[in-house]
Amino acid sequence: MGKKRRTKRQWLWEFIKRIVVVVTFFYIAAMVYAAGIIWIYPDSTAINVFIEKITEVFIAVVVSYAIKAGFENCFKIKTNPRRDDSAYDDPIGGYNERDNI
Repeated sequence: MGKKRRTKRQWLWEFIKRIVVVVTFFYIAAMVYAAGIIWIYPDSTAINVFIEKITEVFIAVVVSYAIKAGFENCFKIKTNPRRDDSAYDDPIGGYNERDNI
């Protein structure tokens, strides 16, 4: 039961990432389209509203995802068990507490 619940939750997180990727793709496509319209019709004020609205949606999605990721990382850090001192003994020349003696 726990594995099934984790799988559903993981699918939801991956789904949100997919939404962000799709919205980013549509934002780039919309900006290319807007640039083409401005190139053809330089005095089009309607395209300015289109650009503003697309940008608002893009910003809302990306900022929401960034906030979600920030909260997710905070909870991961809080629930991560504390490492013992042997975790800092790096044989490749990293930090070693015995060097400070």
